[in-house]
Amino acid sequence: MNPVYDLVSERLVSYFGVPADLVRPEATMEDLEIDSLVLAEIAVILEDECGFRVEDAVAGATADMTLGEIAARLDRERLRAQSGKPAESDESGEWRAEPAEHAS
Repeated sequence: MNPVYDLVSERLVSYFGVPADLVRPEATMEDLEIDSLVLAEIAVILEDECGFRVEDAVAGATADMTLGEIAARLDRERLRAQSGKPAESDESGEWRAEPAEHAS
């Protein structure tokens, strides 16, 4: 997956006691018994460890979202923070961030 997925997975197991065999990209928040409070706690942990704001990335997460989808949102926010670009929303109001441009 990506470094953010790996970090989130590790924290779910170590901080919240989610069985490691259940932590996989296609697992939904409901499968993992993760509610909005746990997501908020994960956001605080990641902000402390990674140094970028993740609140917007987990806002609006639903029980049917997968761990892979949440990690992808977080990774986009990480890239956005590194690039200094503001987060944008599309016509549906869904949050998204532009990926960082890489210099050649």
